[in-house]
Amino acid sequence: MAKLASIKSISHFNVYQAILLILGLLFRKWGSTKGRFKQLVREKHGIDFLYRVNETVTGHNRGELLISGQSTTGNAYKFYIRRFTSDTDVFHQLYFRPDYPVILQKIQSLFQNQSVKLILDGGAYIGLSTFFWATAFKGAKVIAVEADRSNFEQLERNVALNNLLNVTCLHKALWHQEEQLMINTQKMDKRQWAYAVEKGNAESNNVLGLPIHKLVDLDKTKIDILKLDIEGAEKEVFLNDPSIEAVLNNVRIIICELHYEGEIRSSILNKITEFGFTYETIGEDWLFVNHNLVN
Repeated sequence: MAKLASIKSISHFNVYQAILLILGLLFRKWGSTKGRFKQLVREKHGIDFLYRVNETVTGHNRGELLISGQSTTGNAYKFYIRRFTSDTDVFHQLYFRPDYPVILQKIQSLFQNQSVKLILDGGAYIGLSTFFWATAFKGAKVIAVEADRSNFEQLERNVALNNLLNVTCLHKALWHQEEQLMINTQKMDKRQWAYAVEKGNAESNNVLGLPIHKLVDLDKTKIDILKLDIEGAEKEVFLNDPSIEAVLNNVRIIICELHYEGEIRSSILNKITEFGFTYETIGEDWLFVNHNLVN
C-alpha cells in the first residue's frame, strides 16, 4: 500500500520536479543542502499520506488536489487541498490524530440531555474543522471565521463542495475590538496554518477584527461550542476584550489551542476559570467546560 501510494504520488509532479526528487534521493548529501528538494520531499510525503488514507485523490488542477473519503464520525467528505501548503498537515492533524474524536466523545457525553445549536469556529482555515463540527452536530448552526483571504476562499469552496447548508462563512478575525488588522505571513514556519493577525494596515490582505459579541447576539443565544485556533489572538480575545465577561457567561464549551506559555497562558487560564470553567488538555487542544451551563 505504501509503495503504491509512493508511485501514484509521483504523477503529481512535473518532469523537472521528479528529476530533482530522484537526484536528491540518490545523492542524499547533495539533496540535504537544497531547500527546493526539501520542499519537494515534504510535498511528496504529504501526497503519499493522502493516497494511503483517502478513497480517491485526483489532480483537480495544477495548484491543488481533490480528495474524498470518510471521517471518523462516519461522514463522507470531499476537500480541495492546495499543493505546497500546510493543508495536508492540518488534514492529518484533525482527521488522523485522536484529539478531535476524543473531544467529540466528551462533548457528546456532556450534552446528553441538551442539543447543540450554535458553534463558532474561530480560525476555520480551509474548512476541515468546520466540516468536522458541522457534520458531528447536523442540527447546529456553525459560524466559520477565517482571517486570511486565500484560506477563506478555500473555506468557502470546501463548504460548498460538501453542501454544508448549516455553515455561514465570515472573512473576519476574532479580536478584542472592532478595528482593521493585517495578516502576518512571516511567523513560525511561514506556512498558511501559521498566518496571524496583528495591528496595522498592509497594502493587501487586510481584515476586519471583531470581538465575539459583534458576531453573536449573546442576549438572545448562547454559544454551545467555541473553537479557537487563532494563532495567538486568543490573548486579545480573553485578556483585552472588555465584553469578555458576557461572552464567557454565555459559552458552554471552549476548545482552544493556546499559543502562549508562562505568564500570559496563566492569565488566560485564570480569566476563563473565573467563570465556572474547568479544563483539561487533549493533545494540543485545551477543553474548557462551563459547569454553570453544562449539567
